[in-house]
Amino acid sequence: MGYEYLNDIFGKDRKGRKTKFTDVEREAKEVLAQMHQGKMSYDEFYERFNKVLAEFHQLVDDGFSEDTPLWINLFGANVFNRWRNWHILRLSHTSHPEKFNTPELEARYQEIVDMHYDEWLMEKIASCLRELAS
Repeated sequence: MGYEYLNDIFGKDRKGRKTKFTDVEREAKEVLAQMHQGKMSYDEFYERFNKVLAEFHQLVDDGFSEDTPLWINLFGANVFNRWRNWHILRLSHTSHPEKFNTPELEARYQEIVDMHYDEWLMEKIASCLRELAS
């Protein structure tokens, strides 16, 4: 059995075939597109992409195959999870400012703010959408 499909991150070899992942991949693309177009908030993106990943991981329980949209796994692990940690920190800073009650903690938070994770996320979404469209 060959594993060439592991190099087909964006599913070009699937050529539009319907698989058990079709619906979750469609939803993932829709969430990314809506976020890129400014049609949803960060909170909504957080909720919807978390659901996409949960469904994807359920479907992939049997392992990866040539039908698996590997880009969802890579985007989830390398982009979404990193951004999600920032988003949770931002929410905590807003709803529980007392947790950042020392100059050191607030300074560290501001250092993280200066990392521009939201802009980074949008760049990664745009890159992913370009790959999916090609």
